[in-house]
Amino acid sequence: MNFENLGHFEAVARHRNFVHAADHLHMSQPALTRSIQVLERELGGRLFDRRPHKVELTGFGSFVLERVRALISAHQQLNRDIDLFKGVESGNLYVGFGPITAEALAGPCVGRFMHEHPRIRLRVFFLASDEMADALVSGQIDVLVGEPLLRKPQPEFIRYRLKTRRAFFYCRVGHPLLQKKSPKLGDLAEYPFVGFVLPPRIARIPEAGRGFGHIDSASGNLIPQVECYSVAAAKQIVAASNGIGTATFSMVKRELHAGVLVPIALMVPGLETDYSIITLRGRTLTPAAEAFVNIVRAVDEEMDESLPTFRVSKSNKRRHRMVSLNAKL
Repeated sequence: MNFENLGHFEAVARHRNFVHAADHLHMSQPALTRSIQVLERELGGRLFDRRPHKVELTGFGSFVLERVRALISAHQQLNRDIDLFKGVESGNLYVGFGPITAEALAGPCVGRFMHEHPRIRLRVFFLASDEMADALVSGQIDVLVGEPLLRKPQPEFIRYRLKTRRAFFYCRVGHPLLQKKSPKLGDLAEYPFVGFVLPPRIARIPEAGRGFGHIDSASGNLIPQVECYSVAAAKQIVAASNGIGTATFSMVKRELHAGVLVPIALMVPGLETDYSIITLRGRTLTPAAEAFVNIVRAVDEEMDESLPTFRVSKSNKRRHRMVSLNAKL
């Protein structure tokens, strides 16, 4: 066994697909298949059951995966500690962003880091809410910026909470919902929610199963009718449909000022960000990781999320009703 084969196995287990894993590893699919076959012979058991378009871990594969991830994490930590001991301004840094922070913070944070630390090779992951915790624990990323959905408490996480920012629902110009003088949460349930899973504290849409989405009985999370982890794609979908999106001001300010999207005049308690910079307790941060954390904190402090005031012109008054977010939210 070697770490290369083990890394190939972990990638296939994560992607559940040889083609996607091969693309991620920048190798051919036949070469990846051979690597897994070599590992299976060395371990003396089948790791995957092959099915059309995907693979599933066998019981033996699940047993091996848990231990392989611990080995890979320990190996990565050893490399980080060696770089830290040497004190070199070089090496690799792996960071992950959730859907909201990817749109609001990734660009300025990564850009500033590149300018200040040009010798560091940076890899940026954009992760769904339910992928974040596993990516950090497994060692896939060094620093997480976002709000992970946790299946259980994670005492090994070290959090630095970023600013709380108010969010609001939005729709396209001309949406039928804008004809209502004072829309209520129940009115939103008539239309599909386009976006990412929302935590229980804001899963308050009544009768969500009518079209908006549904409440997961196990977690209490609100599952959108159209689950989409790209903010850019969600905005385009909402602009081209009767879907409803949710965002902070910085995420949609261009579309609002351009008159493509419209905020919905509705105050929703708890509809605000709660994201953090998260690292793993016991995993020594490299100087590069510490520098990245400091940059994220600085950019977060500098970012202006002042809610805008939109005025209605006489020519547009009949077409759609714009609202003052400062007054309504």
